[in-house]
Amino acid sequence: MPASSTLTEGPLLYNGTAINTTLNQCVREIYIMEAENHTDNHTKAKDLLKRTCLVVGGTYGSDSEASYYRVDFSTGTGSAQAFLDVLRNHKYTINITKVSGSGYETPDIAFRSGPVNIEASVLTWNGVGMNILTTDGQYTLAVDKDEYTFNKEAVISKTAENTLNVWTDYTTGWKVEKCVDATNESQTAGWLKLVPAIGGKDNITETYIELEANETGASRSAKIYLEAGRIRKPITVTQGTASSVQPGIKLYLADTEISSGYQLTFTPRKDATLAGAQTLRVVWEPNTENVTVAVNKTCSALEGQPVSETFNGGSRQYIITTTAVKSNGNSALPTDEESTVTFRTQSGHEATVKLLQKNYGLIYKDVKSKYASATSKEYSFTVQSNTSWKIGSVTDGSNVLTPASKVALESTAGTSGTATVKFTVAANTTGTVTLNFVNEDGLFTDVAVTLNVQPVVPAEFGGSNIVWDATNKKLTFSTGPNDTSVDAQAQGVYFQWGSLVAISPVGANFSTSQILYKPDEYTAAISSWATIPYVNETTAPFNDNVQTDDDFATYNNNTGYNASTGKGDICRYISAKGWVEGSWRLPTTAEQKTLLAASSTSPVSSSHYGSPVGTFSEFTPSDASGLEQISSYVELFEHQSFPASLYRNDLGVAEYQHGVIGYYWSGSSMTSRTTFTMASSYKGASQSSGSRHNGFPVRCVRE
Repeated sequence: MPASSTLTEGPLLYNGTAINTTLNQCVREIYIMEAENHTDNHTKAKDLLKRTCLVVGGTYGSDSEASYYRVDFSTGTGSAQAFLDVLRNHKYTINITKVSGSGYETPDIAFRSGPVNIEASVLTWNGVGMNILTTDGQYTLAVDKDEYTFNKEAVISKTAENTLNVWTDYTTGWKVEKCVDATNESQTAGWLKLVPAIGGKDNITETYIELEANETGASRSAKIYLEAGRIRKPITVTQGTASSVQPGIKLYLADTEISSGYQLTFTPRKDATLAGAQTLRVVWEPNTENVTVAVNKTCSALEGQPVSETFNGGSRQYIITTTAVKSNGNSALPTDEESTVTFRTQSGHEATVKLLQKNYGLIYKDVKSKYASATSKEYSFTVQSNTSWKIGSVTDGSNVLTPASKVALESTAGTSGTATVKFTVAANTTGTVTLNFVNEDGLFTDVAVTLNVQPVVPAEFGGSNIVWDATNKKLTFSTGPNDTSVDAQAQGVYFQWGSLVAISPVGANFSTSQILYKPDEYTAAISSWATIPYVNETTAPFNDNVQTDDDFATYNNNTGYNASTGKGDICRYISAKGWVEGSWRLPTTAEQKTLLAASSTSPVSSSHYGSPVGTFSEFTPSDASGLEQISSYVELFEHQSFPASLYRNDLGVAEYQHGVIGYYWSGSSMTSRTTFTMASSYKGASQSSGSRHNGFPVRCVRE
């Protein structure tokens, strides 16, 4: 409302110069207070005489006298008529669209009577904040601001600082006519624009000003001209050289600023598209400086991650995604990977971000190469995971599982940690069953565990002979094909039967210097081969000629060994010391025979088994710890290598000249002086026997 206006109670009279008789309009002349035209909690229109309205006078047709017409603040007609309140900061445009006859004789009669012989439309505009108006006398263009000042940085999106609201009642709306230099309007200003550059009538259009960065080194100004019919309204925009950004470096996750040290977490999945991308943006000032990036580690499954480099330009964006998760193998669970990325400007400003790649997996242990089904039997193995899992499918085309076991497996699930998976094989079945372990969120690749079943299965032999680990002062061996700590063709050290004293294979005649190990508990002196402790007992079970017997099963209160006497099952002793993983013992003769039977007949001799490999030429051992790889060996069931490791006779003399051969102790005695063994020679492998006083290598079996 103009400052010169005075408050007057109605009726208010507007005539004379307030009326433009040429254009037949009264514009920007009438300013009134708010007026509520409803009652009863705004549910009912007030009575006719209590409503604020207009009374318009004029001469109709050929009438000689003026007549008057009432026009209410309303929309619609008849039953659809809705009365409007007169509200502050609103503009009401009333267009008389039709006069069909004379009105009332006086303004007062017109006010007290209903509208007659006149039709009008009422257009409402909420002009809150739109206080900068430009008019041509008929139409109006309104804006909420006409001067803007910006810093040097580019402005590419709408903010509170660069928003411009535009309104007009011109019939075809408004548009941007031109953007020109403020000091030379003949020159186009191409460094800014208004978005959008056009708007309709009678609606407020929210626009914003886009600017390019000011790299000119000088302040610059431009005018954006808005056009609505004959109306022209300039919007003045000035862009200075000062920066709104303080010197330093900032990090953004998409458009949200993050603090230095912020961690971005990524989780690879089977379907890489499910993992999503994260956008890291780095912005620094002064933007003319170089930024050096230092990365301490590269995460294996992240694409688009920062790398160590130097660049400039004021900003850098990284769109980081994950690749599809890959198998981690079955040796160990994957661990998380973390990368620390440091951004440093020339002036010493620094910011860091951490990238954490979460890795999940599942591994399995204790799965045997074969499972025996001579009778229906329950077996188990363990799985270890760092997330949830379930058995997604059980493929059993040969029906080697009992029906109940298959049903139980199909509902087996677990969480992070170690779990035991049990299954029961049906009697006398042969075939394979595959268990497919999955994570429902695809956090690791599916893990297939195949179980091989047949009626008769050899025992699980160790992957190598027992050797001496001089570094760690212990006896050890490979526990299987996946354990490469000891070579499968290692010669091994020698033991008398049932002795816990290890003898080196190097040296033609025995001397006490060849003793590699004896238990600390055994304190008796060893002065010769004959004084080495061994099981020379002649009572049962050490004399019964039973090939299925594990003679040491009940020895020394079922421990299998006695360290103080230096006697017992060397495999059980090593297991008890914790020098290898799992529980082990000497094989029975029956288990050695089963191993032979599961192998093919030797191509050299029909009475032998396996495939002889090498020349089986005489040689002189050179590695005192038994680690020398013997090139002549017999390959038995599932590629198990049994080298021709030579031996010492019952006097401790090395037998190098009697043809290259190796003998392996069993845990089954034959007589009171001899024991069953397995021999490995150029003919193949076969069952044999030997004096308990001989020195042979040992191949253990898993309990």
